[in-house]
Amino acid sequence: MILFVQCLVPDVSFEQKFSAVLAMPFVVLGLFALYNTCRFLFFRFVFRQRGWRAHLRNMAGSISVLLVLLFLMYLYVTKTILSVFECQPTSPPDGKLYLQAVFEECGKPGGVQVRLIPWAVLGIITIVLGYPAFVLTMLLRHRETAMEDQLLRALDMSSPQASWTALFRAMMGRSYYQFKPDYVWWLILVLTRKFFIAFSSLMFNRNPAFQMAFCLLVLFLAYAMQVRYRPYMPASEFDDVLEYSNRMARKNPHGLYNRLRQRLLTVDAQSKKRTTSNTLAAGSGARISAAALLGHMYVFLTNYNTLEACLLFSASLVTLMGVMYQSATPALSGFDEAYYASARESITFFLMLLVAVSITYYIAVLLSDLTVRPPLH
Repeated sequence: MILFVQCLVPDVSFEQKFSAVLAMPFVVLGLFALYNTCRFLFFRFVFRQRGWRAHLRNMAGSISVLLVLLFLMYLYVTKTILSVFECQPTSPPDGKLYLQAVFEECGKPGGVQVRLIPWAVLGIITIVLGYPAFVLTMLLRHRETAMEDQLLRALDMSSPQASWTALFRAMMGRSYYQFKPDYVWWLILVLTRKFFIAFSSLMFNRNPAFQMAFCLLVLFLAYAMQVRYRPYMPASEFDDVLEYSNRMARKNPHGLYNRLRQRLLTVDAQSKKRTTSNTLAAGSGARISAAALLGHMYVFLTNYNTLEACLLFSASLVTLMGVMYQSATPALSGFDEAYYASARESITFFLMLLVAVSITYYIAVLLSDLTVRPPLH
């Protein structure tokens, strides 16, 4: 929306843009506080509702929407806030640092940076650090509740409406419902990745090669962790999650998973596990069914863990190709322009093809997730 307005009104100043972007999350927070305050007073004095859990249940839906909106705005708002601290020297240097957004000397009394720094600090405390800290605190303090909810999700069940687990799902479910019970906090790593990408795009923009190398490091670490832990929990891995929880409960009778198993009331997770046969084998097992093989390939390709790993790998290749493109210049190598012309054309073609394939793959998985109903237990 801010970019759309900026295109319609091209003479928007940096200070106006900063104010509008920073105001977005605070407007959302203000509307959230106003709405829930009015609702609290209505239920408190009209319906004589006194229990805190009842009031929290009324707020659960708006809390969930608030957290989703903050997540969507996080990267752009963080990048805008950090741009206030983006001071770089000139080339050649004159001994001073200048704010890149307006090309004004940093720290100038009464200047743009001095006027915006207090608001930027407020934004860092409230949005950049405050939002992830709130989510992490809630998920760590109520980790067992979130894990229990994910096990119930794998069992295709839900808690009674009056239970704390159902209330916690209504409030915080959007922050952990994609992940396996052991990784309900993985959203924090996603936000950390967003922060460092925003940080690199601002603080290292004077050196594009170093900027892309830093992004490559962030993406490579994210890719390695994704491949190592596979934290997402698609429907195709529900049985694996239940089997793992049962195995951990048997391994440690007094451990966390055994407590979770007891909290599932009379539901035995092991009995809910479907008994599947090896559908890759037909008849005696000597022949492979092509339809079954295609089915397994479809499940693998539409798995969220596969999608996330492929997109992170694709992003890593994009940054690597950017480093290669940057290095293929006469200024760095000493060769003439024609020497690297074909190389840059090949890199450009590969990048366009890679981006097109990645976007197509993402859209295909999205459409499949929206139109194909996963099998129920």
